[in-house]
Amino acid sequence: MILSGSPESVHFDDGPRVSHLVFELGVPVLGICYGMQIACKLLGCQIDRAEAREYGRSELTIAAEGGLLRHLPETMQVWMSHGDRVESVPDGFAITGKSANSPLAAM
Repeated sequence: MILSGSPESVHFDDGPRVSHLVFELGVPVLGICYGMQIACKLLGCQIDRAEAREYGRSELTIAAEGGLLRHLPETMQVWMSHGDRVESVPDGFAITGKSANSPLAAM
């Protein structure tokens, strides 16, 4: 299941939502941008407003080998579009990517 990006903030009451039950379906879940932020919020993580919005090209640094990012270069240009940032990872997750504005850009 893919939880996609959105221009919304997880702090807005009227933003897109998904039930926490999605994590009990027994299927892989990929959260991209807002999708990762809303998943982390549902899993009890802290989500704060970023000091600066990140929009456009950004450099992603791979912070851990293996997993989904295993065949990617150590650094690469990516597209970021968000004003919030994830401050902690859920139990069982590890930080796998970061940018200058988002120390937790992938997990």
